[in-house]
Amino acid sequence: MRTNTPTVALLCVALTLAAETARSDASTDALLLRSFDVAAAELQRLADDGNQDAAYRLAGLYQRGLGVPRDSNKASKIYARLAAEGHEAAGLALSRQSDDESWFDPAKEDAAMRLVWAAERGRDEVLNALLDGGVSPDARGPFGRSALIEAAEAGETRALEVLLTAGADPDGRDVSGDTALIQAARRGQEGSVDVLLSRGAQPSLAGSVGNTALIVAAQKNFDTIVASLLAANADPNAMNDAGNNALGIAAVRGHERIAQLLAANGAVAGSFDVRTRSSLGGLRLGQNQVNGRPVWFVAADRGNSSAIETLLSSGARVNQRDESGASALMIAAERGYVRVLTTLIQSGASVDLERPDGATAAVLAARANRVETLRLLLDAGADAGGLLLEATRHAAPDSVGLLLSRGAELNERDAVGTTPLIQAASNNDTRAVRLLLDAGADASHKDRQLRDALWYAADAGNADGVLLLARAGARATDADRNGDTPLHRAARHGHDKVVRAVARVAGLEEAGNNEGMTPFMLAAINRHNEIADLLRQAGHDPDAKNAAGNTALHISSQRGDAVAVRELLSLGARRGEVNAARLNANDLAERFGHEQVLVVLDES
Repeated sequence: MRTNTPTVALLCVALTLAAETARSDASTDALLLRSFDVAAAELQRLADDGNQDAAYRLAGLYQRGLGVPRDSNKASKIYARLAAEGHEAAGLALSRQSDDESWFDPAKEDAAMRLVWAAERGRDEVLNALLDGGVSPDARGPFGRSALIEAAEAGETRALEVLLTAGADPDGRDVSGDTALIQAARRGQEGSVDVLLSRGAQPSLAGSVGNTALIVAAQKNFDTIVASLLAANADPNAMNDAGNNALGIAAVRGHERIAQLLAANGAVAGSFDVRTRSSLGGLRLGQNQVNGRPVWFVAADRGNSSAIETLLSSGARVNQRDESGASALMIAAERGYVRVLTTLIQSGASVDLERPDGATAAVLAARANRVETLRLLLDAGADAGGLLLEATRHAAPDSVGLLLSRGAELNERDAVGTTPLIQAASNNDTRAVRLLLDAGADASHKDRQLRDALWYAADAGNADGVLLLARAGARATDADRNGDTPLHRAARHGHDKVVRAVARVAGLEEAGNNEGMTPFMLAAINRHNEIADLLRQAGHDPDAKNAAGNTALHISSQRGDAVAVRELLSLGARRGEVNAARLNANDLAERFGHEQVLVVLDES
C-alpha cells in the first residue's frame, strides 16, 4: 500500500541515510555542527552522483541561505526534479511552494513556517492573510529565524512594512543573537536597513560575537549602509567580542571611505591609532600586534610597503606565516599590492610556499584576477601548473589571458575531468570561453559525467557560449550519464535563449533522459511556459510519459501546482491519461488533497 504520511517519509529518509557512504556521514556531521558551507559542498558532490536525499537536503540549504546564497528558485527546481523522479518528501516540499495559495491556512500547525516563507518571498498579500488569521508577526521558522529577519535579509521591504505594522519586534533576534538590522546590513540590503531604522530598530544592538550592524557594514564595505546607521546615531565606537570597532576594521581592510565616514562621526581607533604617523605608515613603532594580529601581516593586508621595508630592516622573517598558514607574499599577491610583492620577492620571499589548503601566492593571484602580481610571480619562477584551471574556476578572465600568453596547458584537467574550458562555460564566463577556444582548447572533451563545455554552458544559461562551442565542434545533442542533453538542462532551468540557440545548431530533439523526462516535461513542470509552448510547436508531445508512466500533468497535479496544470491543459495535455498505476491527474490530485488542482481539472 502506498502511504504519504510524514512519519513514514522521515523513516525512509533515516534508513537511507544510515546506509550512506562516509561522504554522506561527513555532510550529516557538518549539518549537525552548523558548518553549512562544508555541508553544502559535500551534499552537492553527492547530488551530482545521483543521491536524491543529498539533493533534497541541498535544496533546503538553498531555500534558507545556509552555506550557499539564498536562492528559492533554485531550491524549487531541485524539489521539482526530485518530485518528478518520485521523491515524495520533495513533492510535499514543492507543493508548499506552489502559487496555489490554498495551503496558506493559519489554522494549520505549520502556519508559522508559511509566514516565514511568505516573508522571504515578499508575498505581502499572503502575509496579510496569515496575520489576519491570527499568526504571530514574530513567528519563527528554522534555526529561530523570524519572518522579519527573513524579509530583511531578502530585501523585501514591503513585507517588512506589513510585519512591522502588525507588531513584529524590530529588534527580535535569531538563535545566534543577530537582529533583522544586523542581517540586512550583512547582506547589503540598503532598503531593509532604511525601513528598519525608520520603524524604530535600535541601531547599536550587538549580535553574534558582539558585532553591531555598523561593524558588519564596515566589514563588508557597504558605505551607504554605514552612512544610514551613523545618521540614525549608531554608536561609532562600539566594540565586538574581539575588541575591534568599526573604524579599526575598516582601516585594516583598506575601506578608506568608510574609515573617513566613521572618523568624521566621532569614531576613535581601538588598538591602533591612525592619527599617529611613523615610518610604519600609521602603525605604532615597536608595536607587535594590531587587534591581536602580528603587525607584519597587518602591513601586508594594508599594502603598506614602507612598513614592510621597515620591518624587514628590523629583522622580520620574510617567509613567516600567520595563523591560517599564509605568508605576506600570499596576502600581497591576492590583494594586488605590486610594491609590497616586489619588495618581498627582492628580499628572498619563497614564491612557491603553500598554505595548508595547497594554495600558493600564484594560485591566489590567479583566482583574484590580479594580473600584475601574477605576472611578477611568474617572472620570479612561480610554478604555473594548475593555474589556468584555478583562474577559470574563479571567473578571472584577465588571469586566463595572461596564462595563455605564457603557454599554459590548455587542456589540463582535474580529478573528475574538468578542463579550463568546461570550468569557464559552467561559470557563464563567455570571455574566457572565447579566449580558450581561440587558443585551441578541445571543445569535445567530456568529464567523468560525460558532460562537455557546451552542456555546462547550456546548464548555466549561456546562449553565446553554446553558439561559440557548437561552432568549435561541440555537439548540442550529446547526453550525460543521466541522459540529460543541453536541451534538457535549458528546459529544466528556463533558459529560453539557450533553447533557441540549441534549436539553431541542432534542432529541438524530443528525447527522454534516464528517468524518461523529456525537455517539454521539464519545462512544463517548472512553469517555463514559453519554452514548453516552443517545444510543443516543434513537435514535442504534451502527453509524453516518464519511466513511471507519468505525464507532466500527472506530476503537476500530484504536487498541487494548479498554475502549471492550467497551462498544461492549455497546451493540449489530456487529463484522462493514466500512469503505470492506472491513475490519472484527477486521481493524483484527489489522493494528495489538492482541491484547487481538482477545480482547474474540472473546469477543462
